[in-house]
Amino acid sequence: FMKSLKLLLDIPVYPAYTEEGVVAERKIIAHEIAMYQNDVDYRTFHRGLTNLYPHHPIGRDIAGTKESIEKIDKALLDQVLHHYYVPSNMLLFVIGDFSEEEIQEMIALLPDFYLQERPRATTFFPKEDMKPRHLQLLSEEDIPTASFSYLVKLKPIEDLHWSFRRQIKYGILLDVLFGPGSAFYMKHYENND
Repeated sequence: FMKSLKLLLDIPVYPAYTEEGVVAERKIIAHEIAMYQNDVDYRTFHRGLTNLYPHHPIGRDIAGTKESIEKIDKALLDQVLHHYYVPSNMLLFVIGDFSEEEIQEMIALLPDFYLQERPRATTFFPKEDMKPRHLQLLSEEDIPTASFSYLVKLKPIEDLHWSFRRQIKYGILLDVLFGPGSAFYMKHYENND
């Protein structure tokens, strides 16, 4: 575990990617994007996000598109690493069979990178209209399974603690109402809707 943790903590300090590796990885990511597009639930969910948040990054697939990944090169990754992989953006969360002292010893051996004060990049998000583009989206395709997503667009909360609590509450509520164990889900599943 400790060797793996050290390796993980070395990644932002000693990146080992090369231009050739980035080119090879683009092909792998393009293949993964194509696989996701064959997943009905994934497409349904992301189509909903795109319509709820047409201008915000959450409305775009985190994997990108085949076109957008072609723009990624080593220089861009270096720039992202330098501006976003800074200690003030990082949080180490470990769970396992080890003592607090072992982790403290590991932290004491961290490279100077983790002790440096470095400004972190600021990300600006465009203002989103609270009204979604569509209240209901329907799509029919020749596939053997149905998919359903219920998404709610809420006003953003600046306080991350309360935002997280609200996310948990709505997640539980929507799962009870529409999740795989709900009466709604079972009714439509049994009717092949």
